[in-house]
Amino acid sequence: MKKLTLFLLTFFITLSFFHTLAFAASTDMTKTQLNSTEPDNTTFGGYDYFINETTHRLYRINGGLTEPIIPNYSVFGIYQIDNALYASALNSDGNTEVVLINRNNERKNELGSFATSTNESSIYDFLTNTMGMNTAAACGILANIFCESGFNPNASGDNGTSYGICQWHDTSTGVGRYTNLKNYCQKNGYDYTTITGQLWYLRYELTTSYTSTFNYLKTVSNDSTGAYNAGYRWCYYFEVPGNKDVVSVNRGNLAKDNYWPKYSGSTKLSVPNITNPTSTDYTTVNITGSVTVKWSSVGVPGVKYTYKVMKEGTTTVITPETNTIGTSFTIPYAKFEDGKTYEIWVRATAPGYLENNCYRWFTASVKPLVVNVTGVSLNKKSLTLIAGGAGENLTATVTPTKATNKNVTWKSSNPSIATVDSNGKVEAVKAGTAIITVTTVDMKRTATCKVTVPTLVTGISLNKNSLTMKVGNIQSLIANITPTNATNKNVTWLSSDPTVATIDLKRKIVALRPGTTTITATTQDGNKIASCTVTVIVPVAKVSLNKKSTVLYIGANETLIATVSPDNSTNKNVTWKSSNPLVATVDSNGEVVGVKAGKATITVTTLDGKRTAGCKVKVLT
Repeated sequence: MKKLTLFLLTFFITLSFFHTLAFAASTDMTKTQLNSTEPDNTTFGGYDYFINETTHRLYRINGGLTEPIIPNYSVFGIYQIDNALYASALNSDGNTEVVLINRNNERKNELGSFATSTNESSIYDFLTNTMGMNTAAACGILANIFCESGFNPNASGDNGTSYGICQWHDTSTGVGRYTNLKNYCQKNGYDYTTITGQLWYLRYELTTSYTSTFNYLKTVSNDSTGAYNAGYRWCYYFEVPGNKDVVSVNRGNLAKDNYWPKYSGSTKLSVPNITNPTSTDYTTVNITGSVTVKWSSVGVPGVKYTYKVMKEGTTTVITPETNTIGTSFTIPYAKFEDGKTYEIWVRATAPGYLENNCYRWFTASVKPLVVNVTGVSLNKKSLTLIAGGAGENLTATVTPTKATNKNVTWKSSNPSIATVDSNGKVEAVKAGTAIITVTTVDMKRTATCKVTVPTLVTGISLNKNSLTMKVGNIQSLIANITPTNATNKNVTWLSSDPTVATIDLKRKIVALRPGTTTITATTQDGNKIASCTVTVIVPVAKVSLNKKSTVLYIGANETLIATVSPDNSTNKNVTWKSSNPLVATVDSNGEVVGVKAGKATITVTTLDGKRTAGCKVKVLT
């Protein structure tokens, strides 16, 4: 359901200090559109109005000046009823009120309010007695109705298209829940402008069109959690605002923190009234040193206080949330900025009581003081630069940040190696090292950075360009870097086929299987490359012949067959030789020919490993 008269900003009202501290989620000061008949007109009675979403304070703009309105109230809605402007608000006691801001377009400074307790009580009684809801469910609905209409059955908004305590809304064609309200009341003998008629129509809606919401509300736990859940659920599924994810949370919190304590009979602590630095909002405080904030004791056993200070309109925390049993704390001078406004929050908690809190604003007027330098640091402690390169800027950070004189000077211990200018830019001249020192003008604090200008690598070579290895063998390569005095001689090693052979950081090559791979060495400096081709073989273990002896006649021939083992030997080539070629000869294919009667031995020899086998030949006539 749309909001009343363009009024609802995303709000966050809670009496819990922890909920209050969540105000960092939004810090923009948003101006609320007020005039329901002229949506683009942001004025009412000659003023512009807006709500600070962080503090929930209401302001008006008067001739360029921004004035706080009703400073003792937390405001989360402004709307128009019968040509008068009202605010839905919580007063300093945590009670809900609808406060008159401006009537009949007259500019008024005085405040007024009309009683809402009768309507609120009537609604609560109807929800609990007639509809059988528990207190928690009723509190959730009350929180939503208060935000929609301030319990006013005659509240009208959105150019007259929404009406009543729930702001029932018609569509642009004129047919909708507002029209249904009037039709229901007319049919059943009720006046749609009254609390009674609207409550019976509300019951009708819940039992016909919103049964899931009604059934849920009847099951919520009767405690503060149940009140939150009821307020959230009612907003999310019954009211359905445009930003329902945020608004539903806020209304759940309002039900839990305001209406549940009110109707459940819980006792609330008194307010820990802040008396210093000021009890009047936006009073200027002259600050020349630290500021001590004090508050009144709530006077119950076991009470504890939590305080926090923030810069208004931002998420900047200048004093983090802190717990104390005392009634004062001190804010250091250095935390303040001249002309800025600060918020002080104090929350009281005690066993058996509902928590309560108080807040105050003040504008700081800070007298300039001389703040001495306590230290200086550089963004880098070491730096590597290339001679003739672009150089690099060092950044000096002077502490404290509010030091009066942050000027520094720069110096190089060896300008022939590296220079530094007045802005901290360092440039390399030649190979070597130098120390860059920054010194604060105030207090002479120093910080240093070691600059290294390296001797660059120009090339790399290996002690071997090729290697032949047997499976399982291990060998090493040696990389030679030029020049020999290069600063960075680190090399990375890589095998193109690590399934054939691998190489580790210690240059150890391990042959794994037959094949060929390329070992590459690359310098870290300059990416210079050298390589070695590694061939991995399977060695010959032995050779055998198909015959150990044979007999031939003169002129006859026979071919011997040589078998090399293992079968997957890389090099199976062999040579043949006769011990007596006058008796028998043998060619390169192992063919033996008898020449004359006699004896000879034919020997086969492997090229790899020189393994041999022999066959005795007897030649007959």
